[in-house]
Amino acid sequence: MAKLSNCASGRSIYLRAQHVFGRDPLSDTLLDSPGASRLHAAIHWTGQRWELRDLSRHGSLVDGVRVPPGCPVPLRQGSLLSFTADAGQRWRVEDLSGPTPMLLPLDGGVPVLLGGTNPLPQELQETLHLVLGEQGQWLCCHARGAQPLSDGEEVRMGGRRWCFVSGTDPHVTPGSLSESIGLEGPTALELRVSLDEEHAWLKLHHFGHVLDLGERSHHYTLLTLARMRMQDAERGVSSEAQGWVEHGRLASMLGIDGPHLNIQLFRLRQQIAQAVPHPLEPPTLVERRRGALRLQALPCRVHRGQTLQGSYEPWRQPQTPPWADARSS
Repeated sequence: MAKLSNCASGRSIYLRAQHVFGRDPLSDTLLDSPGASRLHAAIHWTGQRWELRDLSRHGSLVDGVRVPPGCPVPLRQGSLLSFTADAGQRWRVEDLSGPTPMLLPLDGGVPVLLGGTNPLPQELQETLHLVLGEQGQWLCCHARGAQPLSDGEEVRMGGRRWCFVSGTDPHVTPGSLSESIGLEGPTALELRVSLDEEHAWLKLHHFGHVLDLGERSHHYTLLTLARMRMQDAERGVSSEAQGWVEHGRLASMLGIDGPHLNIQLFRLRQQIAQAVPHPLEPPTLVERRRGALRLQALPCRVHRGQTLQGSYEPWRQPQTPPWADARSS
């Protein structure tokens, strides 16, 4: 498993297949420095090597050389990574072996590598049993049965809290954009919301890949922006003016405050950055201007339950009439 050590504290971190560094507490590794961006950099396993991609405003260094924006840089054993001028944010590459399934202790310490029929240490086997299922998915077995583990899922055992890391990028599946969504263009969105408007799912189609990003609360935020752009397009609003909404108004529509909305948008960006496979760059889904934001001009379809509710195609007007936001009614 790949490992970095902090040059100042000596603390070790173990890399996920997609590992994000940033100032936001939701990052895989927190960069507690005012010079760090909220989403600063990502290290990605390509299947053959580890590469670093800079996502920040002020840049990242590998062995003293700035990483060019949009250009992934391969890592080497012993490389020095600098995310800010702060000496506490410098990391040495200690190990570059490929990602492996493991349990990361959330209170710090050495991870437990998973392999074999029951890879857990004896002291943990008394409370939990993990096995690799026939479909290649790890199962958590207990007295009530067995359930599959998802990447990032928390597991409690031995009086401690652990995070399950699959060692793979679970979001990416090959697919054809035109066949699966019927919309043209390198990037397109499929959004689905439950009939009670409580759950929202997202699929991102990006240069021939289908990224199933599952259900997340921040997907409803994206859904709301998509609906607003579609409604404006249906009313004949010019493309330059379509979909813009003030930050405070959007937060009010979603029933949250401004800081919570910012967290929702960060979680969306982080999820996209982690999911998009190398060597593709993650798309920017939300466009900003002073005090307002909107969905980018991307092909999009929205389903409510199993019913197609509307579509947005930048090159022509959608044919489906707008709808009322059921959550606010």
